[in-house]
Amino acid sequence: MCAKRSLPGGGSLGPGKKSRLDVDLVMMKIRQEYNERCSCRKNFKLCTIMQHMLYAYIDNRTLVDRRINELVESGRLRAIRLGIQDEETALVDLEEYVQFCLIKPKNLALMEKFVGMVNLHPSQVYTREELSEVFSEKDVSELVQMGVLTRRNIIGSYWLSVPGIGKFVKSLEKGRKALQLHLRRSKFKQLLRTSLEEKKFSQSNLSSTFLIDDAIGIDAVTVVESTCGAMLRLND
Repeated sequence: MCAKRSLPGGGSLGPGKKSRLDVDLVMMKIRQEYNERCSCRKNFKLCTIMQHMLYAYIDNRTLVDRRINELVESGRLRAIRLGIQDEETALVDLEEYVQFCLIKPKNLALMEKFVGMVNLHPSQVYTREELSEVFSEKDVSELVQMGVLTRRNIIGSYWLSVPGIGKFVKSLEKGRKALQLHLRRSKFKQLLRTSLEEKKFSQSNLSSTFLIDDAIGIDAVTVVESTCGAMLRLND
């Protein structure tokens, strides 16, 4: 692995033990990448990153997960479960999430009531019993229709969700396929990261840097150090 890893938007993490502040720095940089270089934002304005993307810069996944849990519990973040591959976790700023949900909902009063509950409860999952303490069965059905709740495979259980999140998921899935296909067609199924970052994948509205961090985080590629820099090798 790299001794020194460049962050999206500039800067780097040096070698040595990482801290919670390093997790915050990496997350800030990845969010900056989404806001400034991902055209997906034109159609889906809520800054959304995947938790595993932080693993591209910090090997200690326990440290990352622990810090994310702290930020969720403290009310700075909310974790959103996405059923892309074995239920992956997306991260959004809580304040931004609330503002986003309140943009022209079909039922403003109900949405205000819901985000008020989300502000107080950091859970990714809500049971029918928990929801029934605040909402009627009709309310819950309407919240599902508005996109803030998604039914789980477990009867009577719901994931916290985001209205219109399908646009982000679609762009991410297309970007993953395009990046991996590009590597598969290259010599030895590997390319320099710097070279890959210059590539524009027309199938996705997410930047190459964003997609690379995602690929490293889900272990779709391995980072190999070479004399020319970090090489990304496709994992079969």
